[in-house]
Amino acid sequence: MVIGIEKGMRSRKYADAARKMDIPYVLIDCTRNNAIKKIKKVDAFIWHWTQDKYADKRIAPSIIKCAEIMGKIVYPNTNTCWMFDDKVAEKYLLEAINAPLIDTFMFYDELSAMKWLEKQKYPIVYKLPQGAGSINVRLIHNYEEGKKVCKSHFDALKNPALAMRLHDAAKKDYLNILITSTKDSKILYGVNNKGSILFQKYLPDNQYDVRVTVIGEKSIIFRRFVRDNDFRASGSGKIDYNVTEQDLQAIPIAQEVAKKINSQSMAFDFLYDNEKNLKINEISYGFDAKAVFAAGGWYDEHLCFHKDSVDIHEEVLKSIKEMFEEK
Repeated sequence: MVIGIEKGMRSRKYADAARKMDIPYVLIDCTRNNAIKKIKKVDAFIWHWTQDKYADKRIAPSIIKCAEIMGKIVYPNTNTCWMFDDKVAEKYLLEAINAPLIDTFMFYDELSAMKWLEKQKYPIVYKLPQGAGSINVRLIHNYEEGKKVCKSHFDALKNPALAMRLHDAAKKDYLNILITSTKDSKILYGVNNKGSILFQKYLPDNQYDVRVTVIGEKSIIFRRFVRDNDFRASGSGKIDYNVTEQDLQAIPIAQEVAKKINSQSMAFDFLYDNEKNLKINEISYGFDAKAVFAAGGWYDEHLCFHKDSVDIHEEVLKSIKEMFEEK
């Protein structure tokens, strides 16, 4: 068995693990025109693509799907990564399988969004579909703020000058983000989000979120406390591995969702609602491998703890090797 590993920065740890496990591999540059030709020559393909590079987001899902069509063993496969860095896709997916998602609302016309905003109890959460580490997430405190962000998404359809500015920003590879000053604040625009907007119910009094990472039968859990004077936990770096018994109940929820969507790995972020029910905030196949390893162990489906640190890169290679041997 020979594994093809995309040469990007996020994939290099897989090459290190392959050498450690004595698994033959080759590096493949998927930005080259001969990428498919190279993938045809290997038995399995790994591309840990990231939202940080426009080229990755543009071509990774297509190349991964092509590798699957060619019969290759792939990580992440389509089931695992098709919704990655797309909160709109996450909303529809989690609703489709009846997962306990925080109430999330999408609008595709300004009038409907404005009418909805008039009836809301504030604050509410406004998000762009893209972004990690709480980037592009903010609180909307009143109707006037909501009105401003709505116009930022829909006025570009009616304003050729604004549309051109957004187009120029995209050409400069700003990764779908443009920060534009207004009289009272700064509004985040999504270059590719003209004509739609996403809001989410705000769940107050959460001092941390619960992160559960599911890799096969293994679940790793920790808490991330919110930033100082903020409501966002993702990207805070304030990690705590001393979870409560109530926090542990996020594990069976995450495991069930992972099975339903048939994902190879997935990280789930949970918050508590007013009734102390666990609700899924976001999901992502990409996560901090160091934080997972530092947990010092994992839980099984019976919530029994196994004191054995999980190296995501080795876990992926083990899984690929097992699948190859079963073919």
